Amino acid sequence: METASDLYEILHVHPDAPVEIIRVSYRGMMQQLKLHPDLGGDHDQAILINMAYDTLRNETLRAAYDKERSVAFGPRMTRNAAPKATPKKALKRARKKPAHAPTRP
Repeated sequence: METASDLYEILHVHPDAPVEIIRVSYRGMMQQLKLHPDLGGDHDQAILINMAYDTLRNETLRAAYDKERSVAFGPRMTRNAAPKATPKKALKRARKKPAHAPTRP
C-alpha cells in the first residue's frame, strides 16, 4: 500500500479548511469520483482516504497530526502559520520598485 506524505493533500484541502469542507471533499472523492471500492475504486486508495478523513475530522487527532506535521514540514506548512513578511514590509518593497519604467517618446 502506498503511503502519502500529507493527509491534507490526500483530501485536496487546505490546512485551514473547516471540517465541513473536509467532509465535502471526502464525500466527493468517494462518490462522484468513484474512489469507493464498491463503485470500482482501489481498495488501498480508499483506505488512505478514510484514514485522512478520520484524522482530519476529529479535532483532537487533527491537532496531534498538525503538531507532527509542523515538525516534519516546518512551521510554514501548519494551520494558521504566520506569513514570513508582514503586509507593511511587502508594501514597502513593492513601492520601492516600479512595476515598469515609464517610456519616453
